[in-house]
Amino acid sequence: MVEDLTNVIFSSAVPYLLSTAGGGFMGYVIGIFLKHAIKIILFVIGGLLTFLVGMSYKGYISANFPLIQHDTLSAISSGSQTLGHALQQAATQFGDSSGYLGIGMMGFAGGLVLGLKH
Repeated sequence: MVEDLTNVIFSSAVPYLLSTAGGGFMGYVIGIFLKHAIKIILFVIGGLLTFLVGMSYKGYISANFPLIQHDTLSAISSGSQTLGHALQQAATQFGDSSGYLGIGMMGFAGGLVLGLKH
């Protein structure tokens, strides 16, 4: 009787545990990747801006910095609106699902936070 109860508990809990652990591991790996990718992208952007300012200071080029600032801010605004729309669409699509996906997403979110902190 006790063995049957133990088997039922483990057979019903194992898929949820595997989904949580798998989601957490994938979130952790993706978090580490994003952290390093963002550092590289920001380093390249900083290098390009430093090069642009140096060339402008020496007089080789003339840069319209207010226009650059306006275009950069509008690109960031457009990108954030696109990301917000994509997240809202994903939440709507996956909001009705239950079970393994929701548990896996919780594990993924926790792993992503830990990966970004690493």
